[in-house]
Amino acid sequence: MKLGFEKWMEAQKLPNAAEPLLLDAIICYKTSAYRASLLMSYLGFLVIIKSRIMAGNKPPLLPQQKWLDKLAALRNEDLWEAEVFSALQKKETTTGSGSSRTRTEDPFFPLSDGLRQQIAYWKDRRNDCAHNKDNIIVAGHIEAFWTFMISNLPKITIEGGMASLLNQLTVYYDHNQTPEGTPLTPLVSSIYSSVDQTELPYFWNEAFKIIEATYDWSYKSRNGFIFEILKLPAISVKESMLDYLKSDHDKLFHYIDEYPEVIQLLNYTSQEIRKLWKTQILQRNSCIKIYASLLRNNLIPANEIQEANDFFATEKRYSDDPLDREILRHNGYDRALYQKLFVEPDRSYYKFWNTLNNDSTGYRQYIEYLPINKEIVQFVCEELSKSWFSFYLAQGLDSLFQNNVSKKQEFRNIAIAESIVIPDKLPSLK
Repeated sequence: MKLGFEKWMEAQKLPNAAEPLLLDAIICYKTSAYRASLLMSYLGFLVIIKSRIMAGNKPPLLPQQKWLDKLAALRNEDLWEAEVFSALQKKETTTGSGSSRTRTEDPFFPLSDGLRQQIAYWKDRRNDCAHNKDNIIVAGHIEAFWTFMISNLPKITIEGGMASLLNQLTVYYDHNQTPEGTPLTPLVSSIYSSVDQTELPYFWNEAFKIIEATYDWSYKSRNGFIFEILKLPAISVKESMLDYLKSDHDKLFHYIDEYPEVIQLLNYTSQEIRKLWKTQILQRNSCIKIYASLLRNNLIPANEIQEANDFFATEKRYSDDPLDREILRHNGYDRALYQKLFVEPDRSYYKFWNTLNNDSTGYRQYIEYLPINKEIVQFVCEELSKSWFSFYLAQGLDSLFQNNVSKKQEFRNIAIAESIVIPDKLPSLK
């Protein structure tokens, strides 16, 4: 059975010089040679960092000579280990204080003080192993160091973990470099370990700028990115994204259009939910889909459902999704829709045919998915027998009857039983 660390290694692109050291560390761990395992693990870690310096670009405010001296020292087999450690510990230098504080020299790696302290702690444990000190080294030390590596290696880059990740996103969304359909999950999974919690709002801003630069007119890429974030097991990352969306209604509502179930994750109060459906949702193209999701997730109190049914039925639309239709019927939306489509309209209005044109999709959906009765059949036949009639309604229903034999027979049987004349505009029923 493979260790979690072994599986992690297989998913990484590790420097050639680091992989044998880490494989030796695993072998030593499995044979309980814990001091040797920790020593090999630490050396493997330093080799990874060394390769990042050697392959990196000089930080802008680091003097050229210091950079060249560091590269030369890293090539010295007697000095490289200490030089990697000193590079990890180097901090920025500044002048002034407060608002006048100015950085005068960059570090090799933009790390937090806490992370530098952790690196120093593991160097001390390395010394325990190398110099046979009295401190006991057990399996837990190796496991903790491997966890430290997995969690923090994405943060330890010359440009910083967040900048590195943003560069990877740029490459991912450039289809000249990355084929469409390439999984995004491996990339977003590193957000937790690459970006500090306090920097996440800035990271989301920059990530969305990268996506928007691809001319994502349909919001497919943007919604896909959000979807992958909300799938992550890292609760803090998901909560940060949700907070970001709540502050940006444009992104939130375009995401709700496609994934309305996100509303239940937003921790809205009952008053906020009511304001949402009363003032925001009816304007969305997918308003009935969103309403069905609100019902499915019990976000509308029982005593408000009839009001909500009447409110959304004014849109005169149903749903082509069977799961949505099930929850809508269960909550009585079909009755409210019947009233709006077949009972309340003023059929004496001289341009009623135009009203039917505008609402033809809702009429087709109702007749296709719900039981019909004499009143519905009579309504349709009378309206399509007029000189001025709804072309879109006639076209939609005739296409429905051509492709749905059972619904055609249901409609035709009622017409025959009730002696209702079928109009010529529905030739599929003749």
